[in-house]
Amino acid sequence: MRSAVEFHVLPCGRRWAVSRDGAKVATFETKQQTLEAACDLAQGEEWSSIVVHDRDGHVQRREPG
Repeated sequence: MRSAVEFHVLPCGRRWAVSRDGAKVATFETKQQTLEAACDLAQGEEWSSIVVHDRDGHVQRREPG
């Protein structure tokens, strides 16, 4: 059985990054762009979740992918 894939929306300097299971996938100017990219990536996975962090790196919320 495959395990769930976690996509994280994280601060990355002055930008935002989306990571998959700890590996940075891409960076964007805004948090909203990064969240949209994470949602797009999660659509391609059978089991996934998105973890959204605040500017300080703390988890704000978790949502199903």
